[in-house]
Amino acid sequence: MRKTSSRTSSLYVSSLLLAIFFLSSCTPNQSLPTDGGQPGTGSRGSFDAVRYVSIGNSITAGFLSNSLYEAGQRNSYPYLIARQAHGVDSARTIFQMPIFSDPGTPGRIELGGFTTTGTPITVINPSAGQPTNLTLPRPYNNLGVPGMLLAEAPTATSSASSLSRSAALDFVLRNPTLGNRTTIQQALALTPTFITFHLGNNDVLGYATSGGVSPAAPVPTALFRAALDSSLSQLRRGAPNAKIVALNVPDVSVIPFVTTAGPLVRTAFAVGQSLGRIPAAVPGVFYHRRGSLVPGLPIARDSAAIMRTADMGDLSRPTGCAILLTGAAVGTGLGSTANPARSVWLGLFNAYRAANPTLTWEVFRTTFFAPALDTLQPFGLSPANPVPNQWVLDESEIATARAAVGAYNEAIQSQVTAGRAVAVIDINGLFGRILRNELVVDGELLKADLGTGSVISLDGVHPSPKAHGVIANEILRIINREFNATIPLVIVRDLPNGLVQAGQSATVSSAATDLEVLAANRSLFEQVAKSLGAFSDQRDQK
Repeated sequence: MRKTSSRTSSLYVSSLLLAIFFLSSCTPNQSLPTDGGQPGTGSRGSFDAVRYVSIGNSITAGFLSNSLYEAGQRNSYPYLIARQAHGVDSARTIFQMPIFSDPGTPGRIELGGFTTTGTPITVINPSAGQPTNLTLPRPYNNLGVPGMLLAEAPTATSSASSLSRSAALDFVLRNPTLGNRTTIQQALALTPTFITFHLGNNDVLGYATSGGVSPAAPVPTALFRAALDSSLSQLRRGAPNAKIVALNVPDVSVIPFVTTAGPLVRTAFAVGQSLGRIPAAVPGVFYHRRGSLVPGLPIARDSAAIMRTADMGDLSRPTGCAILLTGAAVGTGLGSTANPARSVWLGLFNAYRAANPTLTWEVFRTTFFAPALDTLQPFGLSPANPVPNQWVLDESEIATARAAVGAYNEAIQSQVTAGRAVAVIDINGLFGRILRNELVVDGELLKADLGTGSVISLDGVHPSPKAHGVIANEILRIINREFNATIPLVIVRDLPNGLVQAGQSATVSSAATDLEVLAANRSLFEQVAKSLGAFSDQRDQK
């Protein structure tokens, strides 16, 4: 018998796992009961998706696995609503979106294989999709703008006139062709009878995904509330008879981008100590606890903080700390003197030197850190070579993010009391149940595990088509009530997971550990963070 090489065996196992995964995730179990029905089979009452406008961010747009592409867009909750109301064929004409051809923009994360233990290996598709309907002579029904802040909806007409500098503002609003109108003004130009409004996520996401570094704080609540009141007041004045449904902001501290790496680092640390690779006297992982990146002098000295073993990735503890997907190299590089954080420290140094050209590395490392930065010390195990703050969301930063989400959601809920909205969809509560593995829909337990779950795409942030189906159903219940309709709900189990098999092989070995897989994709997750507003003052740095 011919002997099979270990490489061939690993490739076979990876291919088999990939095939099984796609079959199990895409084939509906028709024997299970469902609350939904086929698109276009119910009564629309007075609802007409031609006059439905969805205002929002990347979730509203159908952004999936770090990309905006047609298959994801046609599984977004606004489009699913139009599809259920009018049928598959009619919805394509009635409900217009800024469609991008496959594989979309800016760079779709795809499934390149599995490790021998079943961990997904991901790659970025280097190709770029193209817009297919830029010449539509009217505003789009889906005005979801990836990266947009709440305050930009009533004010920005382009990326140049925005705070976020989101390029999506240009291809969604298409100004000056459409009259240099804001998102709110374009929505009103469609004389809407139904509006969904979902903004606010990006006002805190950039803070969370940058480890609380850049921006240095979420958008202040007073500014958020003022922008929200302004947006919904303009909509109410411009469309006095429209039904407006607002969606609140989910807790950004519980998304897989934040929660995945920490427990793996905790395990790596414990194993390292049990094997004697990490000295038993080391109390935990040291990280640099600087709260902001403001490239100006004088430089304030900050001591390294300690993240104890029990706190690594356990956000249920008052002192729990998250290690972000951008920082998966913490686990693979613990104790190393090869300096896994070299590029981070150089980037920070260059940012400060841009503000003060006479700054030297020696002055930087001895005045910015206490003790002085020494990258020859064991990484993460010495206060002189700590983990960068931008890879960690510590307990104070988690509290800040959660407080912002709570305050934002109070402001959103107040829109019902003020008579500007007929209802608020509790996305925060809904996703909390999903992330705790407590939500069963159409007989399927929806899970949020990165890469193998059914509700979060491969970027660790954006919901999958199944999650969009859940959101669409919450809104459809309100539509049926407000428009005297009987539009069938979406059959969620029939929707795909939204994972795309890569056309190229992954570069990570199939024998790699979970942490090695995540660490190899550090630049990939940095792209995700930047698309959410992180490091907005470092966009041009390498």
